[in-house]
Amino acid sequence: MQNSTKRANDFLKIANEFKLGELTTESRHPLTMNLSTLSQTELIKAISILKNIDLGIFEVLEKKVDTILELQELFLKTIGDGNRIFFSGCGSTGRLSLTLEFLWRQSNHSHKESVIGLMAGGDSALIKAIEDFEDHPEYARHHLMDLGFKDGDLLVGSSEGGETPFVIGSVEYALKHSKIKPWFVYCNPDSELLKTTTRSKDIISNPNVKKFNLTVGPMAISGSTRMQASTIILFALGLALLSTDKSAVSKSLSNLKNKMIDLDYGFLKAFIEEEFNCYEQGVFINYHTNNLGITILTDTTERAPTFNLTPFENHLNQDDLPALSNLYIMDVHSSKEAWNYLLKRNPRCLNWKEFPITHLDYFYGFDISMKNHERRKRILKKSKCVSFNILEDGENITWSLNKQSTVTSCKGLTLLEKHLLLKMLLNIHSTLIMGKMNRYEGNLMTFVKPSCNKLIDRAIRYVTHLLKDKGVTKSYDEICFALFAELENISPSEPIVLRTLSRLLSVRN
Repeated sequence: MQNSTKRANDFLKIANEFKLGELTTESRHPLTMNLSTLSQTELIKAISILKNIDLGIFEVLEKKVDTILELQELFLKTIGDGNRIFFSGCGSTGRLSLTLEFLWRQSNHSHKESVIGLMAGGDSALIKAIEDFEDHPEYARHHLMDLGFKDGDLLVGSSEGGETPFVIGSVEYALKHSKIKPWFVYCNPDSELLKTTTRSKDIISNPNVKKFNLTVGPMAISGSTRMQASTIILFALGLALLSTDKSAVSKSLSNLKNKMIDLDYGFLKAFIEEEFNCYEQGVFINYHTNNLGITILTDTTERAPTFNLTPFENHLNQDDLPALSNLYIMDVHSSKEAWNYLLKRNPRCLNWKEFPITHLDYFYGFDISMKNHERRKRILKKSKCVSFNILEDGENITWSLNKQSTVTSCKGLTLLEKHLLLKMLLNIHSTLIMGKMNRYEGNLMTFVKPSCNKLIDRAIRYVTHLLKDKGVTKSYDEICFALFAELENISPSEPIVLRTLSRLLSVRN
């Protein structure tokens, strides 16, 4: 108890810099207040609501075409001058930064090394975020030094909330080391950020930083920026990076919008129910793919921190519990080969001595090759494993899980558009599976894992919401002390929000 009290006091000393409850991305979306119920009783309606929320990104992007074109010109000039573009992010924006590099390498054969994606923790964090990394701006500076960021290079830092210390640290480093103004991309109104944290105010007020505000409203699941925020940032930056000319930007927006409107998302219902039923019966899922790995990996790995699931197992850790789902690259039989295929390059791990989990050998322990597929089946022994194949097949994406199968036509879509469409479909798919598994309440992320300061604040706020629903009022500090006390003896799979809620209600009674 003494240790938990100290940790709570330590957090409360800095809590004002991480109280983000007034930000749009942290607020509750009015259309999804009962999403957890709909996921169990009216799945088609839930799918339709999430689709319509995703369609809202186009209204925002259509107003930002001039800014996208400005960035497009800067990208062309930077590469034309022999310099590099660095995309920096953390968590979801880290994965989208690596996705941008993947898309660039897949599309461009003459300047493959001109685009670098980096995320807090290095490539090792693709699978599992390295705890506490995002709270350290100095780690971003160290990371950029390791990558050889130099004068003339361009840095684009993406922070969905506009307050991530690691991303802000990368922008500040670029300010000091390159004559090219860095860009800062975020999804909350300036007016909110200017009064929320000092670090956000400093970066937004700096005239030498180019701001790109992509506010798209609340997330479908409160605070779950893996959804609309990361989608709109990936689309905007992808258009600037990959479009061949100015007209291609507006054309791409129209093309994907029309595709989404025309596509019947109803097919997801059968796959949501099938995957959910597998988990209910103790069956594990092995996702298999060929060329769609980066997008499927992003969705499947982001389920773990969002809904407090067991992350992908690392075969170097004999005690790792098996993840409900894993990903494997078909026809590839070594970890190194699989990662090279997925990333279109050799992995870039930090290899920092003080953090063994940033080392390359540890990263290769997350084996996504068919070799590990066979190992996983042996480890699970009596538990059944089934394959969920999501494959690129010409202009189509084919889906098959047990007796369920369908084909999504991607005819006429660019590489960027295809991956964005798949991202949004998978986000809806996994979010509604988690609703059926009771991993959120209404649209509150009740299974959030408080692995950094921002998420500690989020957990405290969610307890506040749930207490108010029961007619109970507790102070921020009271909830904080209760939360840290529960963290002392909670198991990895338990929901800290609900445990803290129960503790406070039992004390009251």
